[in-house]
Amino acid sequence: MQYDTLNFDSYEDPFDFFTIKDLIDLAQQYPGHSFKFLETEYTVGKLGSWRGSYDLPAIEPELGAYKTGKEISESLTDQLTWTHCGWKGGEYKYHEEMEFYVAQQGTSREFKVVGFKEEDDFILLLTKIDEY
Repeated sequence: MQYDTLNFDSYEDPFDFFTIKDLIDLAQQYPGHSFKFLETEYTVGKLGSWRGSYDLPAIEPELGAYKTGKEISESLTDQLTWTHCGWKGGEYKYHEEMEFYVAQQGTSREFKVVGFKEEDDFILLLTKIDEY
């Protein structure tokens, strides 16, 4: 959250961008909850190459049935064992300690997950732009 002070300064709460491990851990904490990105109908999709720099991972936001924490943790854990193809070639392995972008396949959008809110049976993933 960013705040503006009365003397026209700005203050922003410190935050860290999520790693793939952070998202897996969160999903394991809430195995029965459905996950979606804040103010969207998108859930957590597959892991792949980010078009902005192919050696960096991205998680694709996906429309359809919301995935549960259990489904997300199992899927991402499995996908970390894969070799991923870059958007225009090359092969890449991604690791759980890597930060990831949230972007549809073939795009270089610069959103990253920075937190979450629990709301009823949902985990709402909070995102912030991280300019490359």
